[in-house]
Amino acid sequence: MPTSLVEFLTRGVGTGQNWGMSDSEVTFIDVFELPDSAIDGVVESWRARGRHLRQFPGFRDERLHRTVRPDIRFPLITIAHWDSPELLEAARSTTGWVAADEGIPSDARAGAAAYRTVLDYGPPSERETEGPGVTFVNVFEIAPDIVTEFAEGWAERARMMQVAKGFRAVRLHRALSDQARFQLVNVARWDSLEAWQEAAGNSAMRTATAAARTHAAPNTGIYQVAVEFA
Repeated sequence: MPTSLVEFLTRGVGTGQNWGMSDSEVTFIDVFELPDSAIDGVVESWRARGRHLRQFPGFRDERLHRTVRPDIRFPLITIAHWDSPELLEAARSTTGWVAADEGIPSDARAGAAAYRTVLDYGPPSERETEGPGVTFVNVFEIAPDIVTEFAEGWAERARMMQVAKGFRAVRLHRALSDQARFQLVNVARWDSLEAWQEAAGNSAMRTATAAARTHAAPNTGIYQVAVEFA
């Protein structure tokens, strides 16, 4: 394990060294910005598309997350895992992938990129969890040159979340490319919407979150899994 967070972030993106994942595994995150009237159609197109993914070498799993609230900027977010960046890019370049995407309006995509998990936190002790829970996703618009500084503060907030009732796990993903619109994506799992709301309302968490907004533009939402392929 790297001796410091700065060293880890520097090495992790370049060499694939990270916590909680294999050395080569990547996460593909696809973010959608579209009106409420178009959501159901995209979900059905994605359901048909997902059936094609299983044929590609390196595919592990994919989940399409749908917001539980109507006022979220990005109502749909896909999170998929692949064995390596090379296998992901090979799949994305095939006619099968392109054809499966045809039912999804191109202007609905706010950003799609490959990511490494650079920080991975679970609860401080093993505990039983029941039900599917909810997923909190925070998509950050942030300059690449301040990612490391921002991630240090994020780690402090993650440690606060660890001790909150109903917390399951959280991962911070960093884009492999500096050209990606969203350089960092935070994905957290909670027992319920109420558990997340209670934790987010904690005064220390509110203070830490407000401080983070001076470095990055967050786009937050609570989601449930709408389509799943594994």
